[in-house]
Amino acid sequence: MTKKATLLLLTFCVIIGACNRENKKAEKIVSEWMGKTIQIPEDIDAYSLNRDTFMSSSNANYKVFLYTDSTGCTSCKLRLQAWKNYIQEADSLFGDEVDFLFYFKPQNEKELQHLILRDKFDPIIYMDRAGKLQELNSFPSEMEYQCFLLDRENKVVSIGNPTLNLKIWELYKQIINE
Repeated sequence: MTKKATLLLLTFCVIIGACNRENKKAEKIVSEWMGKTIQIPEDIDAYSLNRDTFMSSSNANYKVFLYTDSTGCTSCKLRLQAWKNYIQEADSLFGDEVDFLFYFKPQNEKELQHLILRDKFDPIIYMDRAGKLQELNSFPSEMEYQCFLLDRENKVVSIGNPTLNLKIWELYKQIINE
Protein backbone atom coordinates (compact mmCIF):
# COMPACT_ATOMS: atom_id res chain seq x y z
CA MET A 1 0.00 0.00 0.00
CA THR A 2 1.34 3.41 -0.92
CA LYS A 3 1.81 6.20 1.59
CA LYS A 4 -0.98 8.16 -0.06
CA ALA A 5 -3.43 5.23 0.12
CA THR A 6 -2.50 4.55 3.74
CA LEU A 7 -2.99 8.20 4.66
CA LEU A 8 -6.33 8.24 2.85
CA LEU A 9 -7.48 5.08 4.65
CA LEU A 10 -6.33 6.46 8.01
CA THR A 11 -8.16 9.77 7.37
CA PHE A 12 -11.32 7.86 6.42
CA CYS A 13 -11.12 5.82 9.66
CA VAL A 14 -10.69 8.97 11.75
CA ILE A 15 -13.70 10.60 10.06
CA ILE A 16 -15.86 7.49 10.56
CA GLY A 17 -14.78 7.31 14.20
CA ALA A 18 -15.63 10.97 14.77
CA CYS A 19 -19.03 10.49 13.14
CA ASN A 20 -19.73 7.49 15.36
CA ARG A 21 -18.77 9.47 18.47
CA GLU A 22 -21.04 12.36 17.40
CA ASN A 23 -23.93 9.97 16.70
CA LYS A 24 -23.51 8.30 20.09
CA LYS A 25 -23.38 11.70 21.79
CA ALA A 26 -26.55 12.80 19.97
CA GLU A 27 -28.32 9.54 20.86
CA LYS A 28 -27.37 9.98 24.51
CA ILE A 29 -28.66 13.57 24.64
CA VAL A 30 -31.91 12.67 22.88
CA SER A 31 -32.60 9.67 25.12
CA GLU A 32 -31.79 11.72 28.22
CA TRP A 33 -34.19 14.54 27.28
CA MET A 34 -37.16 12.68 25.75
CA GLY A 35 -40.10 12.85 28.17
CA LYS A 36 -38.28 15.21 30.52
CA THR A 37 -40.32 18.20 31.75
CA ILE A 38 -38.85 21.64 31.11
CA GLN A 39 -39.28 23.83 34.17
CA ILE A 40 -40.17 27.40 33.23
CA PRO A 41 -40.18 30.01 36.00
CA GLU A 42 -42.97 32.59 35.85
CA ASP A 43 -40.84 35.57 36.86
CA ILE A 44 -38.70 35.99 33.74
CA ASP A 45 -38.96 39.41 32.06
CA ALA A 46 -40.68 39.53 28.69
CA TYR A 47 -39.90 41.81 25.76
CA SER A 48 -41.69 42.42 22.46
CA LEU A 49 -41.60 45.01 19.72
CA ASN A 50 -45.37 45.37 19.45
CA ARG A 51 -46.90 44.36 22.78
CA ASP A 52 -47.21 45.93 26.18
CA THR A 53 -48.96 43.05 27.97
CA PHE A 54 -48.01 39.39 27.94
CA MET A 55 -49.62 36.09 28.83
CA SER A 56 -47.19 34.15 30.97
CA SER A 57 -48.41 30.65 30.15
CA SER A 58 -49.37 28.84 27.00
CA ASN A 59 -52.43 26.65 26.49
CA ALA A 60 -51.27 25.36 23.11
CA ASN A 61 -51.02 21.61 22.61
CA TYR A 62 -47.41 22.03 21.45
CA LYS A 63 -44.67 24.55 22.10
CA VAL A 64 -41.43 25.06 20.27
CA PHE A 65 -39.10 26.11 23.07
CA LEU A 66 -35.74 27.73 22.32
CA TYR A 67 -33.13 28.58 24.94
CA THR A 68 -30.07 30.55 23.89
CA ASP A 69 -27.36 31.96 26.10
CA SER A 70 -26.12 34.17 23.22
CA THR A 71 -22.46 33.60 24.00
CA GLY A 72 -20.50 34.18 20.82
CA CYS A 73 -22.10 35.32 17.58
CA THR A 74 -25.62 36.29 18.65
CA SER A 75 -27.07 36.80 15.17
CA CYS A 76 -25.55 33.48 14.02
CA LYS A 77 -27.20 31.64 16.89
CA LEU A 78 -30.59 33.29 16.79
CA ARG A 79 -31.44 33.09 13.06
CA LEU A 80 -34.50 35.26 13.65
CA GLN A 81 -35.56 35.33 10.00
CA ALA A 82 -35.72 31.53 9.89
CA TRP A 83 -37.83 31.55 13.08
CA LYS A 84 -40.19 34.11 11.53
CA ASN A 85 -40.68 31.74 8.59
CA TYR A 86 -41.35 28.75 10.88
CA ILE A 87 -43.84 30.76 12.93
CA GLN A 88 -45.71 31.82 9.78
CA GLU A 89 -45.79 28.26 8.49
CA ALA A 90 -46.97 26.88 11.84
CA ASP A 91 -49.70 29.53 12.07
CA SER A 92 -51.00 28.63 8.62
CA LEU A 93 -50.82 24.85 9.21
CA PHE A 94 -51.79 24.54 12.87
CA GLY A 95 -53.35 27.82 14.03
CA ASP A 96 -53.38 28.05 17.83
CA GLU A 97 -52.10 24.48 18.31
CA VAL A 98 -48.45 25.64 18.48
CA ASP A 99 -46.73 28.41 20.44
CA PHE A 100 -43.14 29.50 20.11
CA LEU A 101 -41.29 30.31 23.31
CA PHE A 102 -38.00 32.17 22.99
CA TYR A 103 -35.84 32.39 26.11
CA PHE A 104 -32.53 34.21 25.93
CA LYS A 105 -29.82 34.75 28.48
CA PRO A 106 -28.26 37.73 26.77
CA GLN A 107 -24.59 38.52 27.12
CA ASN A 108 -25.24 41.86 25.44
CA GLU A 109 -28.88 42.90 25.76
CA LYS A 110 -28.47 45.98 23.55
CA GLU A 111 -27.11 43.83 20.72
CA LEU A 112 -30.03 41.43 21.12
CA GLN A 113 -32.55 44.29 21.03
CA HIS A 114 -30.81 45.70 17.95
CA LEU A 115 -31.16 42.32 16.17
CA ILE A 116 -34.83 42.12 17.15
CA LEU A 117 -35.45 45.61 15.76
CA ARG A 118 -33.38 45.01 12.62
CA ASP A 119 -35.21 41.77 11.80
CA LYS A 120 -38.62 43.14 12.93
CA PHE A 121 -38.99 40.08 15.13
CA ASP A 122 -42.20 40.61 17.09
CA PRO A 123 -42.89 37.39 19.05
CA ILE A 124 -42.49 37.65 22.80
CA ILE A 125 -38.93 37.08 23.95
CA TYR A 126 -38.15 36.20 27.54
CA MET A 127 -34.95 37.66 28.98
CA ASP A 128 -33.50 35.19 31.46
CA ARG A 129 -30.94 37.63 32.83
CA ALA A 130 -30.33 35.62 36.02
CA GLY A 131 -29.91 32.28 34.21
CA LYS A 132 -32.79 30.62 36.08
CA LEU A 133 -33.73 28.34 33.17
CA GLN A 134 -30.26 26.87 32.86
CA GLU A 135 -30.06 26.46 36.63
CA LEU A 136 -33.40 24.60 36.75
CA ASN A 137 -32.96 22.47 33.63
CA SER A 138 -29.22 22.08 32.90
CA PHE A 139 -29.64 22.33 29.12
CA PRO A 140 -27.02 20.74 26.87
CA SER A 141 -24.23 23.14 25.95
CA GLU A 142 -24.56 22.48 22.20
CA MET A 143 -27.00 24.93 20.59
CA GLU A 144 -28.46 22.22 18.34
CA TYR A 145 -29.85 20.59 21.51
CA GLN A 146 -31.22 23.75 23.16
CA CYS A 147 -34.47 23.68 21.20
CA PHE A 148 -37.34 21.38 22.12
CA LEU A 149 -40.81 20.49 20.95
CA LEU A 150 -42.88 20.34 24.12
CA ASP A 151 -46.37 19.05 24.79
CA ARG A 152 -49.02 20.92 26.78
CA GLU A 153 -47.36 19.92 30.09
CA ASN A 154 -43.88 21.06 28.91
CA LYS A 155 -42.64 17.50 28.40
CA VAL A 156 -40.07 17.05 25.66
CA VAL A 157 -41.49 15.15 22.69
CA SER A 158 -38.62 15.99 20.34
CA ILE A 159 -35.31 17.80 20.46
CA GLY A 160 -33.28 19.71 17.90
CA ASN A 161 -33.00 23.15 16.38
CA PRO A 162 -34.85 23.38 13.06
CA THR A 163 -32.87 26.48 12.04
CA LEU A 164 -29.78 24.27 11.98
CA ASN A 165 -31.40 21.23 10.37
CA LEU A 166 -34.51 21.40 8.18
CA LYS A 167 -35.26 17.72 8.89
CA ILE A 168 -35.96 18.68 12.50
CA TRP A 169 -38.69 21.08 11.36
CA GLU A 170 -40.22 18.34 9.22
CA LEU A 171 -40.16 16.00 12.24
CA TYR A 172 -41.79 18.66 14.45
CA LYS A 173 -44.58 19.16 11.90
CA GLN A 174 -45.14 15.42 11.62
CA ILE A 175 -45.43 15.06 15.41
CA ILE A 176 -47.84 18.02 15.64
CA ASN A 177 -49.96 16.61 12.80
CA GLU A 178 -50.39 13.30 14.58
